[in-house]
Amino acid sequence: VLAGSADGAIREVSLETGATQTWVQGHGPGDMGGLCPHPDDPSTFVTCGQDCTVRLWSAEQRWPIASCTLSEPATSLDWGGADADRLAVGLANGAVLILRADTLTSVATTRRREEAILDVKWSP
Repeated sequence: VLAGSADGAIREVSLETGATQTWVQGHGPGDMGGLCPHPDDPSTFVTCGQDCTVRLWSAEQRWPIASCTLSEPATSLDWGGADADRLAVGLANGAVLILRADTLTSVATTRRREEAILDVKWSP
């Protein structure tokens, strides 16, 4: 199990013992806002954080495949779209971005709130 932490690290949690170890320093400075596994590919996951970045990771390489810098801190994210080809990213300023999952380029944005978006989910 991988878990994002307040110091921006990705930690691995052993299901057998409960022990944790730092897997990689993923974001910084600030909290990791979200960590989400790819729904079909267990070797790929995505993270976002207060450092205003979204990162697409290779679990095998423990290294980002792609990343993008946002104008605001990111607070949450989720995979969606046909074939998990999109990401919804919640921002600290109340906006929600839709990114292409393969290139992390913006497809759409909306802002209906002033408060941070703490969780986003795609409807099936």
